[in-house]
Amino acid sequence: MSIGFNIKRIREIKGLKQEFIADKLGISQQAYSKIEQSDILEEQKIIQIANILEVTPHAINSFNEAAIFNNFNNQSQFINYQFNPLEKIIELYENLLKEKEKIIILLNSKSQN
Repeated sequence: MSIGFNIKRIREIKGLKQEFIADKLGISQQAYSKIEQSDILEEQKIIQIANILEVTPHAINSFNEAAIFNNFNNQSQFINYQFNPLEKIIELYENLLKEKEKIIILLNSKSQN
């Protein structure tokens, strides 16, 4: 399979949209779509995408969908692709709390004026 196909499958497994990855890369969704159709990518671009997908560049280069699903119970083979929703929920919650604090400070400063 092509490198672009590997990226697409990992993105889909993680439940991410093309627009999300494109935004993180600072490119349009159309430009990102071309990446997923590519057979060859620069190493730096693979590293950037791997960081966004929270996998290693090696995981992208050697992605084998059949091996992932056939060996799902073998955590040592699945660990690079595993998405931990609890960590993401905690991160989102912490970000919401930070934003809430900012809003409270802003409202308090406006009410004092």
